[in-house]
Amino acid sequence: MSHPERGYRALFERAPVALWDVDLSRMSAACSALESGAGTAPGDAPGWASYLEAHPDARRALTAAIAVRDANAAARALVGTQAVDVAALLAHVPGRAVAALLAAVAAQQTALETETTWQAADGTHARIRLTYRRLDDVDGSAAAARGMIGMVELAVEAAAPAAPARDELVADLERAVASARGELARFAYVASHDMQAPLRTVIGYTDLLQRRYGPTLDEKAQKYVAFAADGARQMRAMIEGLLALSRVLTSQREMVAVDLTEVLDEVQGHLRKRIAEAGAQVTRDALPMVTGDRTQLVQVIEQLLDNALKFHGSEPPAIHVGARREAGAWVVAVSDNGLGIPGDRLTAIFGPFHRLHPPQDYPGSGLGLAIVAKIAERHGGRVWAESQGRGATFFLSFPDSRPATPPASAA
Repeated sequence: MSHPERGYRALFERAPVALWDVDLSRMSAACSALESGAGTAPGDAPGWASYLEAHPDARRALTAAIAVRDANAAARALVGTQAVDVAALLAHVPGRAVAALLAAVAAQQTALETETTWQAADGTHARIRLTYRRLDDVDGSAAAARGMIGMVELAVEAAAPAAPARDELVADLERAVASARGELARFAYVASHDMQAPLRTVIGYTDLLQRRYGPTLDEKAQKYVAFAADGARQMRAMIEGLLALSRVLTSQREMVAVDLTEVLDEVQGHLRKRIAEAGAQVTRDALPMVTGDRTQLVQVIEQLLDNALKFHGSEPPAIHVGARREAGAWVVAVSDNGLGIPGDRLTAIFGPFHRLHPPQDYPGSGLGLAIVAKIAERHGGRVWAESQGRGATFFLSFPDSRPATPPASAA
């Protein structure tokens, strides 16, 4: 096992979230066997969920079709056995949540996130977040698909801790935060050094293979080489995105007064060439001063403008940046006339690696909006999106206790 693989394995095994790496290769056959009875189309997740919730036998059949490739220490401890399978996990979860998870897998959804209840063997209950991510093979073959199931506890239904234990609880939380920062810093080191070096080798040799021997290879071989090159580049983009995310989480820079007008000017300078090539128009209202990390605020505005330039429709991009005052906070809005966002994905888009479009159509790490969300969180605010079919508006709130003075005049 290579050093990068050991690093991945160590992160997976020691993660505080319970993780199951699953093999979905038998799911297609199991779904086909049930489709006539279910009366649902292959991609109809709501239809599958309704059917599976009402048919325990079908739920058991699909559960048995998911094989666990691996489970980390947190997952084994949770279920209380070394032989962890999906049935052992789902035995502790209400039937509606089980149906939702299996329906997502059956419909070949890329992701699912739902909150439900976990009942431990000792009878105690906890509120959990259950997540699923589909990880298709590089050639898009459903038969080779894998998935990742995760479970994290949100809140335990128990009595509040006694007052004398509160100081100890705070100290434990502070130690946990310090430990998490250390783990993120070590991950950033591994990602930037050990994991990128072999990727550079793969990218370099696949490029060399395409240049020197491309014309002599048959069509299938050329396709395989292209898959390898695209996969390596996508992995590099994901690693660079994870590095950027880890820098947000571990940043210790001081919060200062930042003029968002100057931030937008700087971002437009960075994106001047792309704005010109797209024929885009960027307009603005008067923008305020806020308290924050200037480098990260530039990163946020640049990410949102970059998305508007990338996901535009047939018309040239029209982007507008505005701001309004709301109860001790500034709310900044970035609007566009692009492809829009489905209503059921307006929250999910801020999750890591969540995509609305295939990476071959719109390249990127899949972490841009997750980074935006973490930066907003670090500033004590939040980010959300609205879309009415075409075009989208992203909102960022920045708490500000200073008197409500008018922002600078618009440029």
